[in-house]
Amino acid sequence: QALLYLDGVSVSFDGFKALSNLSLVMDPGEMRAVIGPNGAGKTTMMDVITGKTRPHEGSVLFQGSHDLT
Repeated sequence: QALLYLDGVSVSFDGFKALSNLSLVMDPGEMRAVIGPNGAGKTTMMDVITGKTRPHEGSVLFQGSHDLT
């Protein structure tokens, strides 16, 4: 079972697509690094995972049953 599961997450701000159909699966004990240029959506992705920003589409699950949206 995935520890963190993002599927089809999209976020836009006044028409600007910060995230478009983002999917990510992290298993327990796994480490990931997220890299990219300014404006790539790294902070928006973290804001969605932490609950600061609600996605317009998609789902975010922690430990398979906790809906983070």
